Amino acid sequence: MSLALERQTDDVAAVMADVGRRARRAARALALAPREAKIVALTAAGRRLREAEAAVMAANEADVAAAKASGVAGSFIDRLTLTHSRLAGVAEGLEIVAGLPDPVGETIASWTRPNGLRIDRVRTPLGVVASSMRAAPTSRPTPARSASRPATPRSCAAAPTASAPP
Repeated sequence: MSLALERQTDDVAAVMADVGRRARRAARALALAPREAKIVALTAAGRRLREAEAAVMAANEADVAAAKASGVAGSFIDRLTLTHSRLAGVAEGLEIVAGLPDPVGETIASWTRPNGLRIDRVRTPLGVVASSMRAAPTSRPTPARSASRPATPRSCAAAPTASAPP
């Protein structure tokens, strides 16, 4: 379903169900993607955003005009409004994340049970993450950026003892 069609659809539940199905399919492919493919995708997203700046800015201007015409609050208009620097910041953020280490497949804990069974805790892909954004176009890529290169959780940072699980 295209963005234009999504905007024309009043059935939010149907649109979100379709978005969820497409996200699940993409998650499966991304889970198996090699590090290099993820780097290419994140870098390409940043580059494409820069290349499409004129179209993105024009669409945003139309959204802002419609919001103003409907009488929404000024704070809402401010969050909705993209500037060249805001858009560049989003693109740069995608490119920065592309340069971070890929945690998928990293062993973050390992221990041996009394019966000799070795257990490894290995980072795996997160899956599909949904987030609700209200009038903040610069924040939309943030969950994807964060999920693709998450920081080490404090609870997993400490090394476990040799015989007990962490």
